[in-house]
Order: sequence, then structure tokens, then C-alpha cells
Amino acid sequence: MPGIATPSRQAALRKLIKYGSVSAISTATSLTILGVLVGIFSFPAIWANVIATAIATVPSFELNRRWVWAQRGQRSLLRQATPYFLLSLSGLVISTFAVHLASDATSATSRLLHTAAVEMANVAAYGTLWIIQFALCDRVLFRTPEAAPDFDDRNDRSGKVPGLAPRVPDPGVSGTNVTAPIRGAARASVGAHGESSRRRARVGTEMATPAPRHTGEPFSTGTADPGRTVWQ
Repeated sequence: MPGIATPSRQAALRKLIKYGSVSAISTATSLTILGVLVGIFSFPAIWANVIATAIATVPSFELNRRWVWAQRGQRSLLRQATPYFLLSLSGLVISTFAVHLASDATSATSRLLHTAAVEMANVAAYGTLWIIQFALCDRVLFRTPEAAPDFDDRNDRSGKVPGLAPRVPDPGVSGTNVTAPIRGAARASVGAHGESSRRRARVGTEMATPAPRHTGEPFSTGTADPGRTVWQ
């Protein structure tokens, strides 16, 4: 909804505020050195600006890397430090040109006005590069690598686990159904068990049937031989 800051916007705002604080610290450092060199030691404005910018760049880089973008690892000389100092160098060129113009314009005035004009030219030059430098630092120099997905997130719904090869059927078994021998052995075991049960049932029935007793009375066998008599 409009007017409601999302977590990403709040994080970006906090980062921008921290970046502004670091810029204020580095600017104060640079202006202090510049004012001392120009106002007290009467350094040429151009060389004083170069020295002040070079000194202020060091704490600016470390504070931005460690505090604003929270990077605790080893700094990269080629990917981070060199481009950052190149950005500072571009700002130095612009600010040096602005400081030179301000110095020439106020060379005949009092030392206080001359020093103030030089410092204002320095702030104006770096102010024009402030947002550009923040965007480059956030998107390129100190960009945080995306976190790798968790192990559970990498498992798809089919239950496959990344890094494990699928189960391949034994090439010695014909066909693709590798469970057929197992099912055949199970059926054979069940069949043997059933036959054994039937045999035990027949033996039990025979043992339960009583044997015929001899009573001494003849009975006919029902055969065609009338002379055959069986005694009970």
C-alpha cells in the first residue's frame, strides 16, 4: 500500500542514513585538513585539496565497507578498494577544479573569506557526486552476494536430493522392472508355506478319524462276489 514502507525500503533508508553519516565524517576530516593546510600553513589550494581528499578517503572506505554495508571479510583490492579510490579520484578532480576557481576568485580577499570559499567549493563538488557514489557502492562495490538456498529448499517435491545420482537398474537384469525377482521369490515362499499347511491339515484329519472295530458280525461288502464275507 502507498505510504507504508516495506522492509526493503526501510533497510535502504537505514543504509542511506549510515552512508550520509560516513560522508559527514569524511567531509569533516577533509575540510579540517584542508582548512589547516590553506589557512595555517598557506599551502596552495590545489595541493591542499589533494592531500585532504587522499587522507579522508581511507576512513571513508573502511566505514562504508564495515559499517554501512556490514562486510567483515577480507577486502578486495581490485573489486572494492581500487574502484572506490577511482571514484574518490574523480571527485578529487572535480573538487580540485572547483577549489581552483574559488581560490582565484577570492585571492584578493581576507584569509577567512578565502578559506571559506575554498571549503564551500569542495563541499559543492562532492555533493554532486554523493548520490552517484552511493548507487555505485550499493550496486557494484559492496554488493552483498545472494545467500545460497537451504538444503530443504533445494529438494523438489518429488523427493529428489541434489547431488545424489538417481538409482539405475542393474544392467544384468533384463527389462526395467528390477523388483520382479523379489516378487517371484516372495510368491514361491508363500506357495511353499501353503502346501506345508495343507499337508499338516491332512495328517491331522487322518489321525482324528477312528479305526474300525471288529464286532464278529458279517456284513456284505456290496461287491459282485456273494461268497465274500467280511467280519467286523
